[in-house]
Amino acid sequence: MRSGKEKSGLLRPASGGFDFSHDLVRRAAYRQLTPPARPLLHKEIARALATRPDPDGLLAAEVAHHASLGGEPEQAARAALA
Repeated sequence: MRSGKEKSGLLRPASGGFDFSHDLVRRAAYRQLTPPARPLLHKEIARALATRPDPDGLLAAEVAHHASLGGEPEQAARAALA
């Protein structure tokens, strides 16, 4: 069953969950977050990505990016080394 946001075209199915249908939608949603909420979101994204299998190291750059923006320099450094 499709959610209301998926039906509206704002979200689309992606591997393991959902993604925004367009970068403009993603940017608009991000701008609506309060500045204190942004690092928390990045921290949670980094943690979620870090739990996924990454045998080729393809997610490592995303983990490093989000961990850095989430105020997690140790996690960012470990991911960058990967």
